[in-house]
Amino acid sequence: MNYDDHLRREVIMRLMCDFELDFKFIENKYQIKFKEYFSWGLNNLSEMIEDGLLEISFDKIKVNPIGKLLIRNIAMNFDGFIERNEDKARYSRTV
Repeated sequence: MNYDDHLRREVIMRLMCDFELDFKFIENKYQIKFKEYFSWGLNNLSEMIEDGLLEISFDKIKVNPIGKLLIRNIAMNFDGFIERNEDKARYSRTV
C-alpha cells in the first residue's frame, strides 16, 4: 500500500467506526490540507447533507443516526479508486 492508500484507509475507517472524522487529526498525522486533498469527496456530499445523513462543520464530518444506515455510501466518497474512475459506475451495491 502506498501513502495515499494508508491515508484513505484511515479516513474511511474513522468514518465507518466512529461515525465522525476530525479534519485536524488527519491533517496533523498525514501532513495534508484535508479540504484540498479530499475536495472531490467533500463536493460529492452535498446531496447527503441535504438529506440529513451527515453534517460538515469547519473541522469535522459527523454522521447523523440515519446516515449510519448508509455509511458505506458516505465513505465511498473518499475512496481513491472510485475518484480516479469517476466516469464509470460510482457505487457498488450497498443496500
